Amino acid sequence: MARPPQNSATNLRNGVAPSMATLCAFLSGCVGDHFFRATGSVVSCATSAPVAGAGISITIDQGAAPGPYSSTPSTDGQGNFDVRVADYSDAWVTLKFQAAGFLPLSHQFQGSPEAPISLCMTSSVGP
Repeated sequence: MARPPQNSATNLRNGVAPSMATLCAFLSGCVGDHFFRATGSVVSCATSAPVAGAGISITIDQGAAPGPYSSTPSTDGQGNFDVRVADYSDAWVTLKFQAAGFLPLSHQFQGSPEAPISLCMTSSVGP
């Protein structure tokens, strides 16, 4: 016997729509406020000038997916950064900043900071 074509009402009766609704609710909960996020600025310790274009490597030290993170953001022209990691907001994450003319700077966060942070990088060139 041929099966009648499926439509929204049939899917709803068969449980397809509730399953999709459940999946969407689950995903929105996962991607909502459950990300680790750190924002702030990086300046030169000596001059307080912004450090533009500093590369940022991310390592998840403790969280759902420990290890190096695939994203490699950088500071903008004013030395600002906005790092978002697809892990729990209370994950332990180390950010390592690297820029030409500066010593590398690492900072570990134990959960997403409440407010933007300010960091300074030391020049690798002597006085």
